[in-house]
Amino acid sequence: VDAPVLITNSGDVWIGSSWKILCYAPDQKTFYNDPTKVSIQKVWARDSLVCQNPEKTSVQTLPFVLNNVKFEFLCPFLEDIEKNQYQFKLEGFENKWSDWTQNKEAVFTNLHEGNYTFHVRAKNIYDAVSEPVSFSFRIVPPWFRTRLAYFAYLVLSIALLYLITQLNIRRVERKQVVLEGIIKEKTKELTDANEELLSQSNLLSEQNHQLQDAQVTIKNQNKEIKHRNETLEIEVHKRTKELVRYNQQLEQFAFVTAHNLRGPVARILGLGTVLDMTSNVTDEVKTITEKLVFTTREIDSVIADLNHILHIKNTPSLLEELSLDTEISRVISGFAKDIQGTNAIVQIDFSEVPSIITSQAYLYSIIYQLLSNALKFRHPERVPEIRITAVNIDDYIRVSVSDNGLGIDLQKFKDKLFTLYGRFHLHIEGKGMGLYLAQTQILALGGSIEVKSEVNLGTTFEVFFKKIHKM
Repeated sequence: VDAPVLITNSGDVWIGSSWKILCYAPDQKTFYNDPTKVSIQKVWARDSLVCQNPEKTSVQTLPFVLNNVKFEFLCPFLEDIEKNQYQFKLEGFENKWSDWTQNKEAVFTNLHEGNYTFHVRAKNIYDAVSEPVSFSFRIVPPWFRTRLAYFAYLVLSIALLYLITQLNIRRVERKQVVLEGIIKEKTKELTDANEELLSQSNLLSEQNHQLQDAQVTIKNQNKEIKHRNETLEIEVHKRTKELVRYNQQLEQFAFVTAHNLRGPVARILGLGTVLDMTSNVTDEVKTITEKLVFTTREIDSVIADLNHILHIKNTPSLLEELSLDTEISRVISGFAKDIQGTNAIVQIDFSEVPSIITSQAYLYSIIYQLLSNALKFRHPERVPEIRITAVNIDDYIRVSVSDNGLGIDLQKFKDKLFTLYGRFHLHIEGKGMGLYLAQTQILALGGSIEVKSEVNLGTTFEVFFKKIHKM
């Protein structure tokens, strides 16, 4: 350092520069732990100085017009005096200490009449906090809120009430005279009207007899309508039973049709296979045979799919309380090989809804179809991540299956998403029955299924199971 340094015999170190000189005295006494003090210098009411360096025991009385009060205070700790901080409160106005501030004054405006005590304390740069000092004062109420004013208000109210009462009495007396004349006139009118009413009474009596006869007629008509309603309910019930029976017959017919068609299709398949095995046939016959076998297999696959759908629709859905963790884990274990082969990450969270009352078979089938799709249509450039959760949504339990796979172009395929044989990724093998079966089963349970998807980002299927409460 290019500065002269002098060390004295007492151990003090003096360091000089071109514009100041510094002294370091290692033996000098410090004031870190010394208590600090604070004092109230001045008290102002509006622009008037109320007192200066007030005593603790004095209570100042202020008129209501001087209800804007300012306090000036100071901490005499001189080391970095500008960094001294203050905290204050006005008891009777707010009993909470203010935040620490370096401002050396506090202002309170529009104070109500009453007794107040101002407290202030200080804190120096070493965080030593002083004992608080106080100043008590009282603001007297304005003249219109004094006891004398309230007494005057009472006297004036009584006098005004007496005056109003006398005026009302005179007004009532004048009205009474007018009413007596009106009553006489009205009495004469009522007498004339009474005579007219007497003549009309005879007419009403005759009309009353006519009304009674009409009531009897209406009563008889009501009985007939009631009888017709009862007959209509019986007829509607009968027709409903017939429709149910007809629907069952149609479904049975579908079963029989599917069953009976499979036999001929199997025979055609067998004949085509035999024909295919026969040698010495022309290339044309061989081509026809191949197409015949291929077409027959397609027919057989369609019939098998329809038979499977009819079986699902007619399988009774027994409702029972199920653990979601147990049931979903059972579905996931069925895909253990696929999950291991693709290094897929499958997460489940049923903390909000640990159990559900529904059909075990339908729940298994729905989650199976959605999990199968999530693994089948995974993105080739990233590890599959699948998340299955359940939450309460009003009268439904929403089970969500999300993935980060290929996604679906909903603008293009939204209307065909849940149709039979609907396919949207033709480069991947599949029949297009999974979503159709899932929707069929959730609709049978009184719920619904929705989808959110973005191409190359992933898909989320939300299945809404209707809440069923325990009996």
